[in-house]
Amino acid sequence: MAYYIKDDHRIESEILEIDVVSHCNLSCRACSHLSPISKARFSDPEAIEKSLRILAKSYHAHTLRLLGGEPLLHPFLTEIVLRTISTGIADKIKIVTNGILLGKTSDDLWKLIDVIEISSYPGFEISTETLNKLYIRGKEFGVDIENKTYKSFRESHSSLGTDDIDLIRRIYSTCQIAHQWGCHSVHEGYFYKCPQSHTINQNSKDLFKDGVPLDGSSNLSDRLKEYLASSEPLRTCRKCLGSVGLIFYHEQLKRKTWEDKQKVPLENLIDWHFLEHLENINPDQENGCYT
Repeated sequence: MAYYIKDDHRIESEILEIDVVSHCNLSCRACSHLSPISKARFSDPEAIEKSLRILAKSYHAHTLRLLGGEPLLHPFLTEIVLRTISTGIADKIKIVTNGILLGKTSDDLWKLIDVIEISSYPGFEISTETLNKLYIRGKEFGVDIENKTYKSFRESHSSLGTDDIDLIRRIYSTCQIAHQWGCHSVHEGYFYKCPQSHTINQNSKDLFKDGVPLDGSSNLSDRLKEYLASSEPLRTCRKCLGSVGLIFYHEQLKRKTWEDKQKVPLENLIDWHFLEHLENINPDQENGCYT
């Protein structure tokens, strides 16, 4: 399970995420956050702190992941980290990056964070020489370096979606992102049980309908628990493939044609065998994309 309720009634989660930017310096076909077609957006450090202070009264995470897009594009990332730490929302701060800009990061940032996770893709891998330098720098500042290579991915969404409610429920019930990996997300003053529930709808009137407003109300804790425990799919789920999209190999695409491959019915992008496997055999099965 992605979370549990502590004795003090707070929600305890393994992971909480914040997209500090929406855009990226790469255009990966597999981007589940739709960064290649997202407008440049920089999260406001003060707004992030305000949301996390409210949430921290009801919720705590082991690790807060700052990502995007490419988080190192944010000009005030160090300030975001400082403000985040001050809220006590998480035990560790992790930056998830493609690594291209790591050589330009300041010592001030390294002094504050606990982990850097590098997502390496074919053609954009970190060289052994650079990686060794990062390990040395990490040792100097007490920062763990995690280098993960991704060569294949699963389809994340269909821009056309589906109206088949039974299929939507099947995808949602097997969604490892929402139910097992615990990728809870804070975005523009709202709490979401998965990042896809705001990234897929980022240009839609439904953007805030799948989240819980962090408004500081007295019943926020109860609303968060009810929201996380709900078996009802989100509005976004009609377009989202959860964990069961077809596997494909990594590639970089031109931004103007990036979404062309998603302009098909959701049914066309499903790995039906893997869906049945998660339903009937092993709901914890790795998705086969990480090496």
